[in-house]
Amino acid sequence: MTSGLDKHSILMAKSEGLFTVDQSGESLRFGSKGAFQSVDGMAASPNGQFVAVHGYAWSAPPAAAKTPDGVVAIVELHTGEVRQVIDVRGDEGQLFQTTRMAYSPDGNRLAVSTNSGRLTIVDVQSGAILVEQQPPEERHVTGWVWSPDARLLYSVDESGALSAFDSSTGALVSTLMLGPGDQLTDSAYDPVSRSILVSSASGTVYVVDVAAQEPRVLGALSAGGRSLEAVALSPDGRTVAAINKSGFVYVWDRGSGQLIGPPLSGHPNRPTGVVFVDGGALLSTTDREGLVLWWPMNPETWVASACRIAGRDLTPAEWQEFLPDHQLRSTCAGR
Repeated sequence: MTSGLDKHSILMAKSEGLFTVDQSGESLRFGSKGAFQSVDGMAASPNGQFVAVHGYAWSAPPAAAKTPDGVVAIVELHTGEVRQVIDVRGDEGQLFQTTRMAYSPDGNRLAVSTNSGRLTIVDVQSGAILVEQQPPEERHVTGWVWSPDARLLYSVDESGALSAFDSSTGALVSTLMLGPGDQLTDSAYDPVSRSILVSSASGTVYVVDVAAQEPRVLGALSAGGRSLEAVALSPDGRTVAAINKSGFVYVWDRGSGQLIGPPLSGHPNRPTGVVFVDGGALLSTTDREGLVLWWPMNPETWVASACRIAGRDLTPAEWQEFLPDHQLRSTCAGR
């Protein structure tokens, strides 16, 4: 589980706790010696000051009294102070590892779901439960996104449905089946075009227009049939990235829908997240063993890195092999 934190770092949930990570390495925020012994759900607030955490065996120092599953804590990131402890178990009695959470754009509300699809919306300041809604059919929700005005809350689930809910009542507004039998795995909102990007087990990223009264599919990006785990959109809306179960990262140009180069690889373990940082200049990917990889998105950065590693230009033979359609020239001079 991964979330962008600030310009240069990400927030990552691991079994040991929460970590902030930048290119210099990882720093433990809350772990076995802190408030959380295990973390299975988290969401960072829009301003990066708070994080909502659901974890097993959560304890509140100094009493260190363990609370049951189904408790969400609102924690101030830079101090570790617990601001709110919210019980969202409802009639089910507990939450499970597949908990999904998402802050509203203004950071005042938090949407929480269980793996049965029950939606709870809470006021993060007071801890009050604002909405509790159980869907007619049990659905394993894999992602939530809010509309910019926070009137609607969109879910994607393993049945292949993208559903819109009224955030003030929890009432179901609409449902669009993107791919019957195609498990939806993650989602990202594009505020510029008012569309939602949805990754799936079929290796497709659906582009769904939600600006109209009835959501509709605008198009799709293909990863060649390989099951995707997570999707992210660059801040400028021009680049889409998704990672599959084998650790390959696919990057598309949003305008043309074409892949930008071959898939990137480097994760030996099952991936958990993908997120753009530094204004889209960097792409960060994570896996279950805590490996974090940073991918520069500017081609000039790749050229400069290759020049530093090789310490020379390409030879004429190498140029002919890799760049046969381009005129031979010096690429490393001054780098």
